Amino acid sequence: MRAVALVGIGTLIGARFARMKVKTMVGHLNAALGSFAIAVAISAIFVALAALTTPVRVADILVAYAPGAMDAMLALALTLHIDPIFVGAHHLSRFLFVTITMPGIVHLFGRPQDDVDD
Repeated sequence: MRAVALVGIGTLIGARFARMKVKTMVGHLNAALGSFAIAVAISAIFVALAALTTPVRVADILVAYAPGAMDAMLALALTLHIDPIFVGAHHLSRFLFVTITMPGIVHLFGRPQDDVDD
């Protein structure tokens, strides 16, 4: 069942890119790699802090803080015999945190709007 679920998830994700031009995809590659590198660096900092301050296994913490979709991380946790509740709770809390804080971040760092005087 896990293999079928992973193939299904991969098919759905791949279908989203089916009609995208290669030029467009390559154009966004640098932004994607840079964003991924920043996410991994931030995750690594928090993994190190959690591993040094808690008795939780490093493998559990690593998957819990790994950047990625919740369904993929839960499938990975089940495959690697890692606690899926621990992983799911951390991913859910991260998604909630981002959802709650994103409007404030966009307000602070978003592009300034041009003032139009009538």
